[in-house]
Amino acid sequence: MLAVFDGDARRAGEHSHRGAEEAILARDGWTLLHATFWGANARPYPPGDWVEAVAHGRQEMERVGIPQPFIAWLSAGEALGWFELGDPEACLARLRVALGAQAGPTADLNARLTSALLATSQGRQDEAEAHLARAGEMFAGSLSLPTFHADAVTATVRLGRDDPAAALEVAVRAIGREGVNPTFCEWLAPLAARALADLVQAERDAGRDPSPQLQRLADLRAQAPHVLRDTGEVNEAYQQMLDALDRLYDAETARAREDPNAAVLWRETVDRLSEVPLPWDAAYAYWRAAEALLGRGGASERRLAAEMLRRGYALALRLGAQPVREHITLLARWARIPLTEVGTANDGSAGAEAIALTRREREVLGHVVAGRTYAEIASALFLSEKTVSTHISNILRKTGTANRVALATWAGRQGGES
Repeated sequence: MLAVFDGDARRAGEHSHRGAEEAILARDGWTLLHATFWGANARPYPPGDWVEAVAHGRQEMERVGIPQPFIAWLSAGEALGWFELGDPEACLARLRVALGAQAGPTADLNARLTSALLATSQGRQDEAEAHLARAGEMFAGSLSLPTFHADAVTATVRLGRDDPAAALEVAVRAIGREGVNPTFCEWLAPLAARALADLVQAERDAGRDPSPQLQRLADLRAQAPHVLRDTGEVNEAYQQMLDALDRLYDAETARAREDPNAAVLWRETVDRLSEVPLPWDAAYAYWRAAEALLGRGGASERRLAAEMLRRGYALALRLGAQPVREHITLLARWARIPLTEVGTANDGSAGAEAIALTRREREVLGHVVAGRTYAEIASALFLSEKTVSTHISNILRKTGTANRVALATWAGRQGGES
């Protein structure tokens, strides 16, 4: 722990490894839990490395028979990582374990907060509110502790119930709090700016003067010129994430101010968020980018808006991000832009189910049938090209086909038969 706070990741990793080895020999779940978490915290950004370390610790607990509450505690932390990586199914699987055991209030609180975040992001607002309320009951007055991600989650849930004023209050209070920044602090300023942009738009729609809200936005930008950053080392990947969220912060500010440059900022935001990647934020940014582009009215802007809408729709569909998907659908309907989904016809879905392809393999198959390259599939699904290649190899093996052409032919036959 001290090595992490000293910024000595190598030494922290060594101590974590030694501590975990001794804890396994002693069957000491408490020590193995903390050795795993602090070893993961020593890993540099991106979150994939953190999740890998926590998942390995959980698997070791399962292997040596550590009591279930410790496994549940690690599962709660792992779930948040899977959410950030854009894998809601893996997130939900870990949450079921975390909430299904008596792991203690801290683990349960973290699981509740992540459950609320996942639920509101997928449009299950009542469920999100229930999890957040339960978290408040368990830790009344302590949700603002920096070890929890309650501030960002609460602001997100408030935006999910269309209450930007409440979201703004939570985010601004957290930004102004002294001491160590809380978990997920990087999202607080963009969430506050988003809430203010919504409030400004509501004033304009009602024919009222938005100047007071715009002044609050100016005050926010003076207080927090950039997004907050967490403690620890700022490596290249983490800086890339900060830059992407800074661009989101700027784009929300431009939306509120009706800046003529807003469309450019939103397109840059999409690119930055997709590169990191931050898939949930990227899906939202696709919608806003299309909205800003259509507001400019040109033919070239319309073509770009159509591209943003289709990519955003596909991503929201994969994430199960129902609110964003609905916003994109309504905008596309208004603009009379068709939303063509990859693999909606003759994608071999019936045959894929019959030979037990996984969900992700079915997604990859749809893109193969659509003629996408490895790079295009990787970009659309937020995967590495190596992972795409592995999925395609597995699909070829399961379907008994020799190459991608034969696979597309097989999928066409299956679609025709269904």
